[in-house]
Amino acid sequence: MRFYEIELLGVPQFVFAWRVDAQKHRNFFDHKPDFLEISVPEAGRMVSEHSDGTVSISQPGMLGLITSDMSATCYAYNGERVRHTTAAVRVKYNIRRHDTESGCDIAALKARMKAGNVALLPIQEYLEDSYDSVLNILKKIVALHTSTEPADRLAAVAQWYQLLSAVTEFTLRKLDAEETGALPSERNYAAKAVKYINRNYAERLKVEDIANHLGISEGYLHRVFKRVEGCSVLAYLNRKRVYAAIELMETKNLSLKEATYNVGIDDPAYMSRLFKKTTGLSVRDYFREKPVDGWQP
Repeated sequence: MRFYEIELLGVPQFVFAWRVDAQKHRNFFDHKPDFLEISVPEAGRMVSEHSDGTVSISQPGMLGLITSDMSATCYAYNGERVRHTTAAVRVKYNIRRHDTESGCDIAALKARMKAGNVALLPIQEYLEDSYDSVLNILKKIVALHTSTEPADRLAAVAQWYQLLSAVTEFTLRKLDAEETGALPSERNYAAKAVKYINRNYAERLKVEDIANHLGISEGYLHRVFKRVEGCSVLAYLNRKRVYAAIELMETKNLSLKEATYNVGIDDPAYMSRLFKKTTGLSVRDYFREKPVDGWQP
């Protein structure tokens, strides 16, 4: 996995935070000093033509990055309509690019993380089980940054750090999985389990059902999933259900009880406990901020 090591040297100041929904979207970035943008594509594909001649395509499910070392023209693939949530800051930072194929001293990296304010941001990587949580943090940043309440601007900065933390945790989990040397067959089982959960979480799904679908034992599924994904199968399933419920409450205006039944859980009280464990906030506190409005370019 390729990733950036970002050592923050100051407090970030927001340049913008918004939700983009546009036809034929186009941008140009040219080595902007102290600039750092994190986005999550939700619909449509974006092409990036880099100054070194390489071309990359970001798709829904990936993390989008613009850092100070980038020079690229970005535009919608075939003029597609694109939608993404994004936040950018200016902050002094040191940057180091890692390509793990060429060797990365994980122990030394973790030592640097203990010694300073270091974030790890993956390059062209699908967020997998972290997609929903990272997207929801970005949505909260947009809501807080566009609020007229001064205290909310400070809360937006706190959420920015939470965003870096969530993405760093995801990156570390992937690095640890690579370091343990998971076999291709194990990665394949884990990927199939993730795909099955994402398609069927709204059913009364159990870990036993997933193992049976894959034709392996529950114990083996637990070991493989933990090694590759860094969490248990049940933890992944619960996170998926919580963030699916959040999406239903935000977009369909459902109550917690209604959303609970629509994501495969029968007990709203149990969902409340999962909600607090997953997001760190009660349902009431989570939705206290102003809802996110679509930003029109």
